[in-house]
Amino acid sequence: MAFMLELEKDLANYFYPYIRDQLDLPLYTYIKMINKFRKMGFSNEKLFYVHAFLGYVLKRRGYDALIKYIRSKKGGTPRLGI
Repeated sequence: MAFMLELEKDLANYFYPYIRDQLDLPLYTYIKMINKFRKMGFSNEKLFYVHAFLGYVLKRRGYDALIKYIRSKKGGTPRLGI
């Protein structure tokens, strides 16, 4: 059971790639998809909501630019959830 919780947390921390191609969905459809992920066990993970919200607001291009900016300042991919 502990393994599953750690797995869910890790997936939530790096959730953006899983939703990247769905960011242009209509809002209603996007929310339905996010709710399905919540039912799969992501509902308690804060970074899941951060990625879901920022991804939809910034869209793919904006979120990719944000990630690129963070990587340039950090010198690589930041480790999340540690």
